[in-house]
Amino acid sequence: MALDSILSRSVQSSNFRDSPLIGNLYLSVKQIPPAFDPLDKECLNFFELRYSTPWPCNIVITESSHSKYNLVLKFLLQLKHLIWVLHDVRTQLCRIESGVFPMFKLNASELRFLQIYRHEMHNFVKIIQGYVSTQVPVVF
Repeated sequence: MALDSILSRSVQSSNFRDSPLIGNLYLSVKQIPPAFDPLDKECLNFFELRYSTPWPCNIVITESSHSKYNLVLKFLLQLKHLIWVLHDVRTQLCRIESGVFPMFKLNASELRFLQIYRHEMHNFVKIIQGYVSTQVPVVF
């Protein structure tokens, strides 16, 4: 039920909110893992975006194309997960800098280097995510 509301809110904020075909779009959950590891890059791979394709569109939008789009979705979810992890790294570095974690003894130049490196990784991942979300669906 929560997945449907997330999908509905996403569609309502898109340009296709008035399309009559939106009712055919749904999120499905494949085999849920027994344990959810938030650090695992494949922790969100059990989601699938599905579309009930009516005739005659099912001639063009086949199960093979559904599989290809789900591979893109999995990749986008992995990129989003990486952005979450990099944000968490930023939070942890700020805590280290403020002295919350006394076990980590890093000087200011080392922390600055780590922040710059994290920032560059974050920018790279955001650019890849933007490219994949705007260009790859056009290719399919």
